[in-house]
Amino acid sequence: MGYSAINVPGEAEAFQKVISGDIIYYVRRDGLDTNTGLAASSSGSGVGPFLTVNKAIQVINKSSIAPGATVTIDI
Repeated sequence: MGYSAINVPGEAEAFQKVISGDIIYYVRRDGLDTNTGLAASSSGSGVGPFLTVNKAIQVINKSSIAPGATVTIDI
């Protein structure tokens, strides 16, 4: 039986998000580490800033960054 990237048992963490362009992750005192970090203010739907810089760094470390892409953490 073959496996694809969609159904490899126990390998979900091995596949990385690819950051192919410039991106900003936001960190704010009123943020949540369950947010995406991709918006400066919370919209109530999980799109909003992180609470901690550590969470932003964790997300970045789990990603592959394409050559020429800039990743910024806005605090």
